[in-house]
Amino acid sequence: MDVQYAFVVAQDGARSLAGEEGAETIGFDEFSTCVALCGCVKYEEVEGMSLAQRVAGIIANFLGEKDEQQVITQAIVPKVTRFEPEQLKPPPHVSAASHLRFLAAWRRMDLSRIHGFPLWERPVFVRLLASFDELDAFFAFYAAG
Repeated sequence: MDVQYAFVVAQDGARSLAGEEGAETIGFDEFSTCVALCGCVKYEEVEGMSLAQRVAGIIANFLGEKDEQQVITQAIVPKVTRFEPEQLKPPPHVSAASHLRFLAAWRRMDLSRIHGFPLWERPVFVRLLASFDELDAFFAFYAAG
């Protein structure tokens, strides 16, 4: 029903009022309006979703690029910027060589599947960097055996 309503609303009223043949079709501009209306109706109950996000969402649905859950999640979940470890200087008690070894180890870790990532990335990095020499010694001791 919503699509039928959008189809009727999107039509240029001049053709249908004049009784012209082809009044049951729409042109490209009318189709664009129809798609936009469908997006507005489909995602109208999602708070915080802008008009542009609703229209982009319905287009992604039609093209099969995203399902409804992906569209909603991407629209309402705030974008979080990743922490760049190179921005921090090492604490005074951490040597430059140890800092470089830790950066190499950090880059190899895939933490993206852990809940809350990357919100906790910076504090975890700082804590592990401060304890890296001890952790490295423990690992070397147990890995040697």
